[in-house]
Amino acid sequence: MSETKHRIVIVGAGLAGLSAGVFLKRKGYNNILFVDKSDRPGGKLKTDLIDGYTLNHSNSLINSHFKYLNELIDLSSLKMHYLEKGALVMKGSKLEKIIHPFSKNFLVYKMLFADFGNFKDKIRFIKKRIELDQLDEEELFDSFELKTKTYLKKKGFSSSIIHGFFEPYFSTFFMENELSASRRLFDYILKNHTAGKNGIPEGGTESLINELTKEFDKDSFILNTNVEDYKDEKVFLKDGRTLDCNIFILATEQNELYDRLKKDRRQGETRSTTTLYFSANNKPFKESLICVNSEKPKLVSSVTVLTNLSSSFAPKNKELICVSLNGFATTSDEDLEKAVKSELQKAFGNEVQQWNHIKTYKNLNAISNQEAVFGRRRIVELRPEKGIYLCGDHLLYGSINAAVKTGKMIAELVNYDHNKDTKVQKSKKYSDLFN
Repeated sequence: MSETKHRIVIVGAGLAGLSAGVFLKRKGYNNILFVDKSDRPGGKLKTDLIDGYTLNHSNSLINSHFKYLNELIDLSSLKMHYLEKGALVMKGSKLEKIIHPFSKNFLVYKMLFADFGNFKDKIRFIKKRIELDQLDEEELFDSFELKTKTYLKKKGFSSSIIHGFFEPYFSTFFMENELSASRRLFDYILKNHTAGKNGIPEGGTESLINELTKEFDKDSFILNTNVEDYKDEKVFLKDGRTLDCNIFILATEQNELYDRLKKDRRQGETRSTTTLYFSANNKPFKESLICVNSEKPKLVSSVTVLTNLSSSFAPKNKELICVSLNGFATTSDEDLEKAVKSELQKAFGNEVQQWNHIKTYKNLNAISNQEAVFGRRRIVELRPEKGIYLCGDHLLYGSINAAVKTGKMIAELVNYDHNKDTKVQKSKKYSDLFN
C-alpha cells in the first residue's frame, strides 16, 4: 500500500499502543507519534537491569502460542527461555510436581496415573482438553460467561482438585485468589498452556518492546509527558504544547481522558500485583517450573527461579528468584520481605532467610477485572467518535496477546475509515476481529 498522509497520535507507548503503530505502519501509515508519561516505552513490560540481575516490572509470561503476538513479531528474535509445562505445588512443607496435565503429546494412561485429582477428575480434565482443541479463539470467547470456580463445580470437578490444583495454578494468571475470573479466561489459558510454552526473553520482557520500537525513530516518541485533552483534531499536552492530528488513538485506560472519551465509567475494580526479587547462592528448587501456593490463607501466589530458565538472568554463581503476590502490598518493603520469607520458609527451609532482597514492584492496575472478558468488540466501542480510537487489553481480556490483538483491531479499523480501497472488503476484513 502507498504511504498515507494522515497524522496519527498514539497516547501510551506500551504493548497495545506500539502494536497499533506497527500494524498501521505495515499498512503505509508512517506519520505516527507516541506520547507517554513514562521515561521510556514499555508500560507494564519494562525491565530493569540492576547489578547484573534482570528484573521485569511484572511477572508477565510470553506464550509461544499467542496468535496475534506471532503475527506481530518473530519470537525467535527474542531468544526466548521457556518454562517446563506443569507446576510445583506448595502444600505446607511439601512440594508436589504436576506435569502431565499440560503436556501436549500426553499419553492418556500417564494422565490417569498422574498425581493430581481423583480418577473422575482426570477423565473430566482429558475431556476438557479435547473440547478446547476443537475451538479457535473466537469460538472460545463466545461461550457462556460464568465464574471459573462455579464453572468447575458445574463440570463435576472435586473440591480436592479445585483447591489443590486449579485454584493455586490459575489464580497466579488471574491475579486473584478465588477463581472469580471468567471461565472464558480459564479456557483460554488452559488451551495456550497446553498448545504452547510460557517463557521470558533473554533480556527480559522489555526485549519485546525494544524490538517494536526499532520500527520507529527517536523523534516518534514524546516521553515524560501527560496528555490533558483532545478535541477538534488537536492534542493538548499538560506542559502546554499542542499537537495537530486527525487520528487519535488512546492506548491506556488509566486516566480521566479515557473515561470521558469512552462516555461511561469503567466497570469493576482492577487487579493489583506485587512482585519481589531476591538473589541467593543456592536454588530453592531445580526445576524450570512455576511453583504455586495451595495454602489458605496465603500471601505468596507463586515462586519462579528465573536462573533455572537461563543463567543470563543473574551474575555468575548467583540465583534470581521471583516471588509474586496477588494484590497491592501497602506495608513497607522491609515488613513485606519478612512476611514473605516467613511463609516460604515452610517449603524451602531456613536458607530462605539468607536470600537478599533486590527490589519490589507494586502494580496497582495490573489488569482489569476479569469476571467478564471478550474476544471481540463492537466498532462503536473501539471508535467512540470520529477520529478517536481506543485500544488495550482491558477491552478484551488480561493478556499480552489481547493487547496486541486490539492493536491490530485498531489498525484495521483506521485503515477502513481512511482508505476507500478497503471498504469493499469490509465483511472479509472484520469477520474474525469485530462483532
